[in-house]
Parts: sequence; structure tokens; C-alpha cells
Amino acid sequence: MLVPINQEQLTGGGPANLSAYFARAFARFPYPESFFVWRGPSSAGETTYVFNRADRPPPWDEGPVSAAPYPVVTRRQRTALHPIIEQIQHDASHRKRFAAYDLRIAGVPYQVVVHLLYDDITGAGRLFGLAGYTVNLDWMRREYFKELVGQVSRIGGADDDMAIRIIDAAGAVVAGPSRPAAAAPSPYVQPFPIRFFDRNLTQVATAARGPEQWSAQVTPPEAGADLGVLSGQRMFALMALAALAALVSVVVIARGLVVTSELIAMKSEFVSTVTHELKTPLSLMRLVADTLVTGRYKNAEKIPEYGALLSTEVSRMTHLIDNLLSFARLSRVDNFYTPAPLDVAELLEEASGNARSRLAQLDFTLTIDAGAEPIAVHADRTALLLVLDNLLDNAIKYSSGSATRTIAVRGHQDGAVVVIEVEDHGSGIHADDLPNVTEKFFRGRQARGGGSGLGLAIVNQIVLDHGGRVEVVSTLGRGTTVRIILPAA
Repeated sequence: MLVPINQEQLTGGGPANLSAYFARAFARFPYPESFFVWRGPSSAGETTYVFNRADRPPPWDEGPVSAAPYPVVTRRQRTALHPIIEQIQHDASHRKRFAAYDLRIAGVPYQVVVHLLYDDITGAGRLFGLAGYTVNLDWMRREYFKELVGQVSRIGGADDDMAIRIIDAAGAVVAGPSRPAAAAPSPYVQPFPIRFFDRNLTQVATAARGPEQWSAQVTPPEAGADLGVLSGQRMFALMALAALAALVSVVVIARGLVVTSELIAMKSEFVSTVTHELKTPLSLMRLVADTLVTGRYKNAEKIPEYGALLSTEVSRMTHLIDNLLSFARLSRVDNFYTPAPLDVAELLEEASGNARSRLAQLDFTLTIDAGAEPIAVHADRTALLLVLDNLLDNAIKYSSGSATRTIAVRGHQDGAVVVIEVEDHGSGIHADDLPNVTEKFFRGRQARGGGSGLGLAIVNQIVLDHGGRVEVVSTLGRGTTVRIILPAA
């Protein structure tokens, strides 16, 4: 429900589009009572919207009851949620994508699940906005399991043949018979947590304690009872276990969906980021072009400055488009590569020359060391230049805020392999992010400026296709070294 939401949805179209999206979520899932979104400070200030069920308004909603047939009631700036949003903002320093809370809203116990969105495009890494939903735990105890147990009990016409009960953490019966018959056999028991989210997606839970452990119990009929349609005790046991599995699976999301959900989230952020990345240079290029065409500049000396600005933005857009096209083509390796012997020193010089104007503009010092003896690799020239372009782009991007603006590019032969290194002294990579940096669409918590999350994924794929490997060594706050290890020619 929350994974596909991105910055574009929070900023474009207003609450009407979100209301339609949450109406579909209400129709699919019975347990969310409200959805809410918060957008961070801007020229218009902070904004909070709450989307409630029209047929089940939350007890803390002080607004008028809506008579409209639409299933969602939209509220703005609900004060009851302000303490929750403040707590989430405080916890945003964890840089996690999802969070879950067990807390009270106006005295009512709730479970709140939140998707946090960070504005990495500005380079500040601030919390841009969030979207979440609330589950009323009193309603869940009173209504949710009663309906579930009734539905599962009717599967196969087994109403009179077995008893299904839901037991809370204190041993109280939430749904089903208050007690099994005296002569009933021992029940089948399956514990489960009261958790309306997938714990594999929700990486930080700020509740003081974990979710309560409840249990589902299925009790066979009394000894000697006629099972009728169950065809014996063995068939009943299978049915009981199947019913139990059906009940528990409604509460816990299948683990197999975790990878898909994370990929959806990353793709959603990727589309949002790339859209912004393409629009920004286009807007600037149009502004500069209009200035030159209309003559809105003070003197002719400004023309070269505008030209340099246009060149920089064109290079930036070209780099992004090259990455997108390369990523789309890498699945067809046989058509993408034309391998040949390449001199490593010449390769490093050419890649560095491509970045030299940008390096000079940002006052970087670049050193190149390919050794005294010639070394060569058997590879595709365009592909390896794309590898080096991406590594230099990352080194510049993550060192721009550093006092030490030095990048070193080195190449040497080590036996049967050639090692190419790009070293910077920038912000570094968090240790938790290192295993994921070569995944497509992934952008770590230190991500700065724009980017598609494809650079290192392309680097890794090209190097693997050439029979090599990528090593990333990084210290947070001190810099990163990326090593490309390829077979020597």
C-alpha cells in the first residue's frame, strides 16, 4: 500500500489523486482505518492530509460526519496526528525507508506504519515527506478476527466439526468459543505476531517493545463424533492445518513478496529521480538559450559563461541518457561489446579528459598513475570508458562538499590481472549500504545530488561481462576506493 508512493505523488495533483489511491487501498484491505501524508517545509509551509474511511471514522476525528457517497473523507492538519509526525521526524536520522510504531492516538491504541521519503536531490538529505496508515487495535480485537474466524470456519461446511479460536498475549479469547469442550483433543496451535506490516521491509521499529504474540488454535471434534464430510480424523487434521494456514497468512504477508516490494519502491524512486534529473538541465538550458536569443545580458563577455553553462548541462544530461541506454542494452551482451586490446594508460587519460572541464570548474585535483611499463586489457573500449565515467562521476559527486578535493586514478598489473582504482576523499559509504551499492536503482543514505541509482550497477555488470570483479572499500567521512579487476590481455 505504501511502497509505490514517491515524491511525484506527494507534490503533483494535490490530495484528490491520493484520495483515489487510498480509496482503492480501503477496498482491498479492511484493517487500515486512516491514511495520512505529510509534506515537509516549503514556501507554502508544512502540509498534513488525513484520509479516513467514510464508513468507519476514527474515534479521534473531530470533524463533521460526511454524508457523501465517496468512501474517503479528506481532512487537513489534524492535530491528533501532530505528535506522531513529530516523533517520525525525530527518528528520520536513522535514514530508514519504513518505520512501525505501537502508540496511542487520543488514548486509543494504534499500530502506525510509515514510508519515509528523503529529498536527496538537494544534497541535504532531509526528510521530504512521509505517508502512512493507522490500524485501530481496539477495532482489530473487537471486529477483525471475529469476521476472519467466521469465514474460515465455514470453509468446507465445517462449522460444527471444529472450533477455531484466537488467543491474545494474555491468554484471553478474542474470537471463537470461550473454551473447548471438555472431551476435545488437544488443539493445533500456531503463534503469530500482531503486526500489520512485513518486518523485512520495516527496518526500524521504534516501539518500546515488540509486537504482541497471539495464537490461532484449531480444536478437533470431541472423541467419537461423526466427522461426515471430513472422511476420518486424518482428513480433518489436514483441513484444520489448511484452515489455520489460511488464517495466519491473512495476518502475515508472504516473505516471497519482500524482494518484489523493495524493487517496486526502488523503481518508483528511480522514476521520480530520473524525471527530475532530466527536467533540471532542460529548464536551465532553456533559460540560458532564451537569455542569449533575447539579448538579456549586460555585455558580450557573458556569452562564453553562458556557453560553458550550456556545455556543462549538456554533458550532465548526456551522461544520464548514456547510462539509461547502456542499462537497457546490457541484457544483450553479444551486441553490446566489441573487445580489443586496450592500453590502460591511454584509457585512463581519455576518461580523465572527458571529466577535465567539470573537474576544473569544481576546483578538483586529479592525479593519474598507470605505471612505467605498458599494461593492457582485452575489452570493449566504449564499455570501459563508460565504467570510468561513472566512477569519476561518483567520485566528483561525493567529494564536492569535502575540503580535500583530490581524486586519484591508478592502474597496475598484478600477475594475470589488471587493477584499476578510482579513489576519492569524500563522504564515504555507510557500512550497511556497502553490500548493496552495485544493485540497480539503489541509492545509499549518503546519496547526494541527483542520480539514477544505475551507475555502479552498470559498472558491475560490464566488469562481470568481461570476466572481472568490482571491489568497493570505503570509510564513512574519509572517502571511497573502487577497484576494477580485469584479466590482463
